[in-house]
Amino acid sequence: MYLDSLGIPTIGVGFNLNRSDAQQKITALGYDFDAVLAGTQAITDAAVGSLLAGDIDGSIHSAETLVANFDQLNDARKAVVVDMIFNLGATGFASFSHTIAAIQSGDFDAAATAMADSRWATQVGARATRDITAMSTGTLHVANVDAAGDLTLG
Repeated sequence: MYLDSLGIPTIGVGFNLNRSDAQQKITALGYDFDAVLAGTQAITDAAVGSLLAGDIDGSIHSAETLVANFDQLNDARKAVVVDMIFNLGATGFASFSHTIAAIQSGDFDAAATAMADSRWATQVGARATRDITAMSTGTLHVANVDAAGDLTLG
């Protein structure tokens, strides 16, 4: 367990332990929620992967619901929308009404500007810079590929 940049208890890849379904999801994986929350019980890499896969699937479904033309976006812009939903939650992303309207009208520079003009952009730093650039340009930039083949996006 670690505290994220806002002090929220988190595990794995950004799994917020304060979210309403956290206890149910952690218990379903066979863990003691209170022990995980207290940081006295760690979860396995497989459990991290399971939580991450569920969150990604949920973020994609929310993207398809919240952005009418999601299926017509290129892969980079889809990745930005999914990343923002993963980070903010569906409700948080839904509050980006100017960004969503600009995406739906195909004005990706306006979408990027609306993203940059938000508290989210100041909270997530480099992640916002990467997402804003990708929304505007329609491309994701790979900063590094390590020996294992893992990508670092820049």
